[in-house]
Amino acid sequence: MSVALSLTVWERLVLLQTLPEDAPRSKLNQYLRLDDALSFTPEERTEVGMASVSGGGVTWKDQKRQFDIEIDQADFEVLFDQCQARQTWPRSPKSQELLRQLQDLAGRDMRPA
Repeated sequence: MSVALSLTVWERLVLLQTLPEDAPRSKLNQYLRLDDALSFTPEERTEVGMASVSGGGVTWKDQKRQFDIEIDQADFEVLFDQCQARQTWPRSPKSQELLRQLQDLAGRDMRPA
């Protein structure tokens, strides 16, 4: 069973940032699958006009592009837990919409960290 996400470039980048760099061994494979699903292919980078900038950031031109991404249910649960554990989320409408989408797909609200 899988979960279908519809994500903008910004949402994909935000979710990638929630993945830990030092994943626990017990969840390493799930984090690697999530990283693979959320990362951009060279073709997608070209499609949205993505470019790297100094300091490690990126810019992109296509602000409205939506990507349909399928994630295994168990991997989605790990992603949801990571998002829930994040200490702070911007109060911007974009952040709140992303959180609502995740909560709707999970069928539950995020508990405060």
